[in-house]
Amino acid sequence: MKHSVLLIGLDKNNKVLLHHKSADAPHNANQWCMLGGGVEEGESKEEAIKREMKEELNLDLEPEFFKSYRHSESWGDVERNVFSAKIDEDIEELKKYQTEGDGMEFFSREKMKDLIINENHFFIIEEFFLEKF
Repeated sequence: MKHSVLLIGLDKNNKVLLHHKSADAPHNANQWCMLGGGVEEGESKEEAIKREMKEELNLDLEPEFFKSYRHSESWGDVERNVFSAKIDEDIEELKKYQTEGDGMEFFSREKMKDLIINENHFFIIEEFFLEKF
């Protein structure tokens, strides 16, 4: 089983930060997804999410752990460790550091229903809002 971390990044209006995977992405091609990545050997899930936020957004934040999920994907089983954090930076500033995909935006829950989004990510975000708000 692979282990990964995901970030529910929220702006001041509680819109969720998602990035769009390009057509040639090895996973979730042409879909909107939460930011995150794999947990590296010898790394804790907390260290992994902080590293991913630094690599993908150039942010040094203290995210809050939400919960873990186990899903089966086309490439195998994965345990996703989900964190949340408030993000005060402007989307244009965040886009300067984007290293994957071809787009990044903050979306309201209503607008997310119109997107082609990874179904497991959508489920996690919905559960987060139901429990936290």
